[in-house]
Amino acid sequence: MKKFLILVLCVLFVPFCCSCKKENKKPLTTYNMDLFLEDNILTGELKVNFVLQKNSYADFNFFANAYRQDAEFFALEKEDLPLNKKYGKAEILGVESVTLNKYELLKDNCLLRVFFNNKKGDNVQVKIKFKVELSNFSHRLSYGEDTINLGNFYPILCVLEEDYVFCPYYNVGDPFYSDVANYKVNLTCRGSFSVAGSGICTGIKFNNDLTTYCFNLEKARDFALCLSKNFKIAKVNHKGVDIFYYYLTEDYQEDLNIIKTALNYFGKFYAYPYKTYSVCQTDFCCGGMEYPGLVYINKTLNLKDRLYTIVHETAHQWWYSVVGNNQITNACLDEGLTEFASILFFKDNQNFNIAYKNLVSQKIASYSKFQNTYKQIYGLNYNFSPLRSLQEYKNSTDYVYTVYYYMPYMLYRLYFNNPTKFINKLIYFTKKYAFKNTTLLDFVKCFNSQDKTFLNIVLQGKVV
Repeated sequence: MKKFLILVLCVLFVPFCCSCKKENKKPLTTYNMDLFLEDNILTGELKVNFVLQKNSYADFNFFANAYRQDAEFFALEKEDLPLNKKYGKAEILGVESVTLNKYELLKDNCLLRVFFNNKKGDNVQVKIKFKVELSNFSHRLSYGEDTINLGNFYPILCVLEEDYVFCPYYNVGDPFYSDVANYKVNLTCRGSFSVAGSGICTGIKFNNDLTTYCFNLEKARDFALCLSKNFKIAKVNHKGVDIFYYYLTEDYQEDLNIIKTALNYFGKFYAYPYKTYSVCQTDFCCGGMEYPGLVYINKTLNLKDRLYTIVHETAHQWWYSVVGNNQITNACLDEGLTEFASILFFKDNQNFNIAYKNLVSQKIASYSKFQNTYKQIYGLNYNFSPLRSLQEYKNSTDYVYTVYYYMPYMLYRLYFNNPTKFINKLIYFTKKYAFKNTTLLDFVKCFNSQDKTFLNIVLQGKVV
């Protein structure tokens, strides 16, 4: 997600936008959800089938509790809250399993730990009932004037490294980390909605004034929905992929064109893995947000800014969705590559009238001013390294300039030295780590010794 997107667009006319494990041959986790949404309250029954990776228990991140007024890890920075704010809240209504021992909520109710009478390697199933009252923050999991965003709303199995990885909901960056899984999701609503979902809509069922929308998504890191009574929908099929544009503005043809072009362009790095791709104009306090097969785009953006944001969020289908990473500890990997790839897109698609050379020069000029300012405030030894966890950034400004300005500029510098070699390395990296989780250091290892020297300087936060 591009924090402070509007501010940067005003300044630059663009949005700000542990080594990798061996491939795991265990069966993919499956999530089967039955959801009911009414009056901005979401209730759900989630069945998770998975292989237990630690003796006796499993952890689930439950991000929905980050919208409570008293949340320790609150989802937004205070200045992003609306004046007529309505806080959200979430609860676990029950947990059931044939082999259940007990369950408990930890980490400010944002981590669900379920204990089983099982051992590591056993196949287990757990049923989790939950309830989420939505905030009106126009955020990932909120409602707004026109739309309802359902992102990061369900308990999701934590990634296991040495231990299960809890993801605090920092209000800087995208504090998420997950493995790929298979999803079947049924959402029931009262009334007439247009519903966009990650994956294929396999059917719509009607029962009096209730409508159920059924979705299926395979080999994906997450699942999200977006719905509205005001959506207009444009659809085009491109190379077997159904592209859906859920829009609220009057003009949409150029948007649809750039969606199709971007999906095709980034396909050279790895074949787009899903049968559908949905782009949703929505009530959103930032510029955009990525999910597998579905992205949010702030409905207030003008055409130029909207086109750039669409490209950026589409590129995330490769770096975040296909290639995963811990976005808390390695935020500069997926965001840096995505923003760099966006620059390449406009370099190779100049008919959209966004000058890529200006993107590059403005990024380094603005970053240099930022770095000089921070040195004056925090001292010459301030840590500008992009290899920082989200909690190590001083604030959103620090994060944005490092992730959306510095990293893509430095990657472009490396690319410019030998474009063909760099593209081939990026293709190799993307294919090697497809549907795995990787790190910024793994990316560096893909290059030769001369390029590694350059990238090691980058990891120190230096401009060369």
